[in-house]
Amino acid sequence: MVRSEALSSKDIARIIKSDRPYRRRSLFVFVEKNTSENRVGFGGIAYIAPKRLGNAVARNRCKRVLRAGLVLAGDKDPIVFDTLNEYNVILMARCAFADVSAHQVANEIVDAFSDMNAKTSIGK
Repeated sequence: MVRSEALSSKDIARIIKSDRPYRRRSLFVFVEKNTSENRVGFGGIAYIAPKRLGNAVARNRCKRVLRAGLVLAGDKDPIVFDTLNEYNVILMARCAFADVSAHQVANEIVDAFSDMNAKTSIGK
């Protein structure tokens, strides 16, 4: 696993307002180049499950599935962990994860990071 730390609520709000997400069926992925002096060499990560997805139990399950999906995505494609080293990443659940597995989320994360790689210089 790659070294990363949690993003602050101010960072999360700024990234969400300033950037368009990479949309997938069950999640949004926001990415911003890490420019913080205190986090040189590794980026930040945030897992978000909005209140519209259900009660606390449902939201916590969504965040657990996002975390597991990110680990599986890093095992499938090394570009994911390379991106996490230099960028701040926000993974936001779009739907309640009652029927979504971590493997499906991992595939969507790999697809989103591949799209980012094609559109920008991530991973090069």
